[in-house]
Amino acid sequence: MTIHIHVIPSENKELLNKKYRCCNKGMEETWRENLEDQSKYIIIQPKDLLEPVNKIKYSDLIEYLEMRYW
Repeated sequence: MTIHIHVIPSENKELLNKKYRCCNKGMEETWRENLEDQSKYIIIQPKDLLEPVNKIKYSDLIEYLEMRYW
């Protein structure tokens, strides 16, 4: 099973609202139009993706990702 995931902070409006030259449409609309099964496309925030990760065991990784991405 293939899933297409974009991990993007909701505050990153520049990326979320970017228009693609090929179709002059936004990122989500462009991707969705190219997939047969819409249920396989997900936009998720980094903090939501990493929520289930063990915060103690992977504290260095979580700290790095938090500083870099949100």
